[in-house]
Amino acid sequence: MTTLLKKELDMNIEKNEEILKNTCKLRNEYEVALFEKAIEEICSTQRAEYVLNLCSGFDDDTEDEEVMFGLVHAVEKLGGEDGLYWTAMGLERMWRNKEWCKILLYRILNSDEDRIKYPEVINRLPWRERDRNISLLADILHEDKEMFADKIDEVLKDCSVVYQINKYPNGEIMVIYDRNGAVWNGKLDTIYESDNGLNDGENGYEEYHACLFKVIDVIKPGKNSIKVNDWVEISRLNPPEQIFDSKGLQIWGQSREDRQC
Repeated sequence: MTTLLKKELDMNIEKNEEILKNTCKLRNEYEVALFEKAIEEICSTQRAEYVLNLCSGFDDDTEDEEVMFGLVHAVEKLGGEDGLYWTAMGLERMWRNKEWCKILLYRILNSDEDRIKYPEVINRLPWRERDRNISLLADILHEDKEMFADKIDEVLKDCSVVYQINKYPNGEIMVIYDRNGAVWNGKLDTIYESDNGLNDGENGYEEYHACLFKVIDVIKPGKNSIKVNDWVEISRLNPPEQIFDSKGLQIWGQSREDRQC
């Protein structure tokens, strides 16, 4: 495809994306017709990356959920073999419409094939999109633990150190091997969502999951001169090399080649 043709195609996709945004309330037959035509034109490209543009059309306040489910099916169909990656990326564009984000994730969790692939997908994402996915999965776990706990654990056990730590109560003593070469005992204080000050459009910030430890004993000093009573935050941006619980069970580590953080 020439540069000129690609530019024309992108412009057409952007036009159809705007139509999706402007008609997603689906208040009448005219909006429905425009909405469905825009989906059809985007899908006709058969290019997986345009799943991102489809994702801009979701709206939690739509008046026609049946038509909106057609967009769900379009996202799944257009993505093809790399559809999970582009769907995971697209959740960022849907962030204000979390119910439809969760519907897409429900369908991934309920598919054995997709669920097996999803940890690798999450680990390929840029950190912001990765945190979005993990945050949504945590929301689903909180809302319906009985149905989704095992499935979400299967996905997140290799993706989120905070998710692994979250299984333990406050006050748990853990042994942390940090990335500065230090080894120390830390007391789990709290797990939270934090504002890291990055710009995120109108929201003005970016949330990420983190946990806070108080250093109670330094077993081996490292390059960072860590000392007793220091506070250390562990997050996706500051993961440890290894972490063990009080019983010596490794709950996070670099022992496997596929481990990413």
